[in-house]
Amino acid sequence: MRYCDGFSFAGHRDSPVTVTLPGGKKQTLHVRGRAILLATLKQLLALGLDRAESVMLTGDSAGGLAVFHAADFVGDFLRAHSPRLRTYKAVPVSGFFADHTDVNGVPQYANALRTAFAWHSASDGVSSACLAHAPPGDEFRCFFAEKALPYVRTPTFIL
Repeated sequence: MRYCDGFSFAGHRDSPVTVTLPGGKKQTLHVRGRAILLATLKQLLALGLDRAESVMLTGDSAGGLAVFHAADFVGDFLRAHSPRLRTYKAVPVSGFFADHTDVNGVPQYANALRTAFAWHSASDGVSSACLAHAPPGDEFRCFFAEKALPYVRTPTFIL
């Protein structure tokens, strides 16, 4: 699957968002990462995924991060729609992005991720168990692979 939603297939906003681009042009964005993933899985069923006996979910970089967040969702979907499925595993290739400060001690990446997590409305695209254990205000940290991994039920081998 091509990575196309900008937030590892985790986001979902019910209504489109209109943003203003440099130069003043307006653009309407549909933030539907989880819906894209579901639609893709349904299309793959029509192409034979419903007859799969073994499936490995993999991706690299942001796609690897998507594997951490989507492994259980995809596995549950496959078990419900692919009656021959016997083996399902996840193999993220990296997907880890450093949660550290910049040279001035400012948590630039974490601050940006907090904003992106809220903007994408990504709570439904990460582990509900992770969210339940996150301190209030730090739920966005469940987007980091190292925070998500302890809550992934799918057998996972990280490259």
